[in-house]
Amino acid sequence: MQDTPSPSARPIIAWSDILLVGHEQIDADHRRLFEIADRLHAGIREAGKDMLVRDVMGELMDYTLTHFAREEAMMKAAGFPGLQDHRFEHELITYRLRNLHRDADSGREGLAGQLEVFLDRWLARHILTSDAQIAIALRDAQAAHSAG
Repeated sequence: MQDTPSPSARPIIAWSDILLVGHEQIDADHRRLFEIADRLHAGIREAGKDMLVRDVMGELMDYTLTHFAREEAMMKAAGFPGLQDHRFEHELITYRLRNLHRDADSGREGLAGQLEVFLDRWLARHILTSDAQIAIALRDAQAAHSAG
């Protein structure tokens, strides 16, 4: 019987074109989030990289907040009707990310597995569902503006 690799030994969920929502800025932001997360995962796997992990975790937190603010501003400008619900999802993701940040600061074990769950359950699923809807609404708003 083959042992299941530990979370830190498994490859982390990676950026894939399946995550593209069709909006240039949003897709660029999402790609950047996954690049930061990949660096974070690499740091977690390497022993003695606690400072790097804390720094990159802070970078992931900062960029996520920047992205959410940019996305919410675009939704507001386009009159996106689901803005409040989407903002609530952002708050939930931010809460989860703050917990990961706290765990990184405390050096708590299991951060690699938690990061994997965060990227899969929170970030990737949010992109594939909620953010895909935003991209459609933004394209529709742009088309209406161009036609008008």
